[in-house]
Amino acid sequence: MRLSAASDERSAVLFFENGRVGRQMLFREFEALLDQVVPVSDFAGRQLTAVYVEVNSRLHVTGAVFFLIGFGVDGMADPKWNVPLKLLLGQASSGPDLGSGPIRLVCRNRCPVAWHQSQLWDPPLGGSANAFTALSQILAENRLRLSTAHDEPEDEAFDEGLDDGLDEGVDDAAGEGGGRPHDKGGRARLARSMRSLRLRLSLLKSEHEEHLARLHCRHREELEAVAQTCAALERTIADERRVNAHLKQALDAQAAEFRKVRTLISSQIAKIEHGEQLGKQLMEDFDATLHVATAELQEQLQRKDLERAQRDAEIERLHGVIEELQQQKRSLQEQAAGGDFLRRMSEAGVSYVAIQPGAGEFRVPHEDIVTYLESPQEYAARYCYVDFAHYAAWLAHYQQPRCGSRRDNGELCGLPVHRVEAPATFEPGESDRCSSHRESSLTISRLIKRAGSTA
Repeated sequence: MRLSAASDERSAVLFFENGRVGRQMLFREFEALLDQVVPVSDFAGRQLTAVYVEVNSRLHVTGAVFFLIGFGVDGMADPKWNVPLKLLLGQASSGPDLGSGPIRLVCRNRCPVAWHQSQLWDPPLGGSANAFTALSQILAENRLRLSTAHDEPEDEAFDEGLDDGLDEGVDDAAGEGGGRPHDKGGRARLARSMRSLRLRLSLLKSEHEEHLARLHCRHREELEAVAQTCAALERTIADERRVNAHLKQALDAQAAEFRKVRTLISSQIAKIEHGEQLGKQLMEDFDATLHVATAELQEQLQRKDLERAQRDAEIERLHGVIEELQQQKRSLQEQAAGGDFLRRMSEAGVSYVAIQPGAGEFRVPHEDIVTYLESPQEYAARYCYVDFAHYAAWLAHYQQPRCGSRRDNGELCGLPVHRVEAPATFEPGESDRCSSHRESSLTISRLIKRAGSTA
């Protein structure tokens, strides 16, 4: 007995949290939640907004049902919940065009069955919280591996094989029992167990892939940082070698000059009949000066050679660090592939929740805790899909929504402006300007563009 039909290959359920798509799962996994097979600790004691979607082979949304669902304190879905999602979608009216023509849409204001209206919700259509845009972007990533072809996915074939094997095992057990009728209750329990295992496998697989991606990203950043340090040291060593070469050339030139001077002095001393003692003293002084100068230059060369040797040793050490990091990466990949760490964290039920302006309340993964504590606002900026400078400008506007333009006399305008609630929809220089200064800035921008095109 199959647990899902062929049409479920392109159907999924996505949950919204703080106006963003959070957890997503295949429709057959959602059915396992409804069968009370497995709890979801993150959903415990909450009523969530969700959407059931169907897509085509190009992953374009063809139908959507926006519904509400509650979960008990144990994380189990409400056993009284009963919204016929596919039935409602079959009677849906036309909605927006998301790439393959108007979709079939069911929501609170477009409910074909009146008594289910209270269990539906209306998606926001404006600003950064456009639910349809979020759906299209998330489904285009295809993290659920929805079918994009007419042949059966490997996961579905695997499920059918498990179900067929389960049926054969039950039939064989019934045959060995002397033709006694099948234990329908036992088969139902086995089927629920199989759905539970498949759901747990899917959830663990998703968390495993996400954790492994973060590991790859972190080690790639570490390797790039070490590689940049090595490149900087190599450039420094190259500069030092050029300096040493110039010093050596200077030393050779000075030595040649000293030899030339010595030869000249020697010839002059030889011409002095009565100045032998004076010439000897001059030669001794000259040799002492030459010795001191040569010793100083040799000391400089030795010091430069020592510094170069130290840098060479540092490069060797950094290469060793790179090799050690690569070994750690391979070890972490092997550990992540074994699933021990993911299983321990899942069993412990550890979760971290943070609140930042613009991002609201969001869950911080365990591996991101250090990054979040180093700079909560930078982390919130990435969560809102903007850079830190954009987020900082928005935050200043959000805390004091006033016009930041200067009047002709140089004074700050300071007129109150409409507060932009979401960082993604904030436009610096526009959203933080009053109507008069916004219009003037737009006029200046048009004049600059027109002057550029004329030139």
